[in-house]
Amino acid sequence: MIRRALPVAAALALGALAMLLAGRGPASVPTAAGANTTGLPTAGDAFEPELGLPATETVAFGTSLGGDPGKTEMWAYGKLGSTPTTIEGARHSDQPVLLRQTPGSGEWQPMALPPGPEGKPLAISGGALAAQATGDGGVALLTGRGIVVRDPDGQARLAPAPPQAPEESAGESGSGAGSSSGSGSGSSSGSGSGSSSGSGSGSGSGTGSGSGTGGSVLEPGESLLPSDLSVAFTVPYAAIEAAGGHTGVLIAPYHDGGAQNAVTGQPQSKPGVLFYDGGEAQGASAWSREPLEASGEALDHFTALALACAGTQSAPESSSGEDCWLLTGYGQREPEHLVLYRRARGGEGEKWVWKPQSVSDWLLGHAAPPSGVSVARLLPVAKGGQMLTATTQGVWVDFQAQVSGELSPVDVSELVLTPTGGGGGGGGAGGSGGEARVAGTWCYPAGVLCPSSRSLGAPLPSSYRSFAWPGSSASDPGTRVITGLPERVMLELAHGSFSYVVGPGGRGVAGGGAALYRSSSGAVEGVLADGLLSFEAGPDAEGQSQVIALTARRAGDQPEAVPGRSTEARSGAVPPPPAGARAGSGQRPRRSQQRSAGRRARRSGGTVRAGRGLASRRAVQRGR
Repeated sequence: MIRRALPVAAALALGALAMLLAGRGPASVPTAAGANTTGLPTAGDAFEPELGLPATETVAFGTSLGGDPGKTEMWAYGKLGSTPTTIEGARHSDQPVLLRQTPGSGEWQPMALPPGPEGKPLAISGGALAAQATGDGGVALLTGRGIVVRDPDGQARLAPAPPQAPEESAGESGSGAGSSSGSGSGSSSGSGSGSSSGSGSGSGSGTGSGSGTGGSVLEPGESLLPSDLSVAFTVPYAAIEAAGGHTGVLIAPYHDGGAQNAVTGQPQSKPGVLFYDGGEAQGASAWSREPLEASGEALDHFTALALACAGTQSAPESSSGEDCWLLTGYGQREPEHLVLYRRARGGEGEKWVWKPQSVSDWLLGHAAPPSGVSVARLLPVAKGGQMLTATTQGVWVDFQAQVSGELSPVDVSELVLTPTGGGGGGGGAGGSGGEARVAGTWCYPAGVLCPSSRSLGAPLPSSYRSFAWPGSSASDPGTRVITGLPERVMLELAHGSFSYVVGPGGRGVAGGGAALYRSSSGAVEGVLADGLLSFEAGPDAEGQSQVIALTARRAGDQPEAVPGRSTEARSGAVPPPPAGARAGSGQRPRRSQQRSAGRRARRSGGTVRAGRGLASRRAVQRGR
């Protein structure tokens, strides 16, 4: 692997910064006044491109720490070209592969994927949310032919398809027999309904069995994944560390509960979450169904939206099935209310069930809204956004709220704390753990739901990744980084305030693909890689996808000047807000102002052109 730092004139960096701040209005965020910029998660990081990767269209998606930040593995996926690459003695070309960067070597190593059911290469789509890594080195990858899993230190393989009940058993208790290819992917916005009682589920150790007759897992009308892989999606799933050293998967099926009743809007079967224990067994021996305790209006146009699991207090960087959250939507005509569920032990045999989690809040809970504020609808974020980000402290919930007659919804992010006295699996989730408290609410634009001091800093991107680490107390929300904003800008939370932080520049296509972790020093490091395409995508003009390393500077290191990044932004010297956005309001500028600002920046040569990576090839050549 070749690493090359790209020097550039300060004027270019400042020009790019001006373009970014004019683009979508985040300059109005009170960065200097509202946050200690020197304490931002990536403050002081050097941004350094890594060239010469073995694959193109690279999308980073996760890290595996193995309990030691010094042994962190980085994970991505990409596509081999027509030139054959030898992987473990076999030659591969023109197909997707997993990519792993091992500790110490700095090299990205390709790992072959299994063929599909017809022997053809599997197709991967869906951007940065198409794959997840567990803390111990496992991987789950969504494809058009099902889910690929990799156990730590194992080979990637295609998980067996979960058995599906035949259509004639619709409406009966439980489920029947059959099989499903579990193909596809797309939006997670399915619908459906039914009674919430359900029975049977898999245990956290992977020993459970499917519910209903014949050991089936998928109900009639459900599928393992959506059918359209060509668009951004948010599949509600999580890769977890299962028993026996396996990588397990929790996933809410597409059209959870099956087709909805045309009159009642409720699903014909009982909604649930599927659990794959990661073992080599087939069918019902590998899959189980965990019932969801939903009832009444919560089943009207029921939609599973997002699923996330956190680590444990003793192993916070692990991927445990003991602390998992599920976000669902419901409404009279479409999902316009949100409900949180938690995975807990309960029912016969103390098997896993999903219980509703009460929240002491007027948005996600049932508390009265502030005076003068009325909530019309709560909506999911755009397809491709990571709506849940779980830590040992609680879960970040991202959504949109249409309030007080406003025509445009407000982007909202709330930190819901794990209830005191009960974690997932301990009976406290949705039960004896009591009501979950909200540690804070952040919005964009600010003003209606949040004060300007609680601005998100910018609108949530249409597709994005979110990384979070817990704070030292219930009053400390910890740190968080959101990637996927235009020109690789990031939103970063520190000291209770979000800041709009200039990133390495360049434009990716995969919704903020990144693999970030918190080092032993507390700094956030990792890589950004979001699927750059075309011959000129990489600054080396070799057609390579580009991975950008975020590395904390050590004592005595000098900052590297990188296109699209300004060292002044780190010290709080933020340029004035663009015309049309009131300082401190968090409001978006008008689209015409965005376009004119972009044209001015392009004429001045002070920005990164679309599809050019960190800088245009000419700028790179000048710096060599």
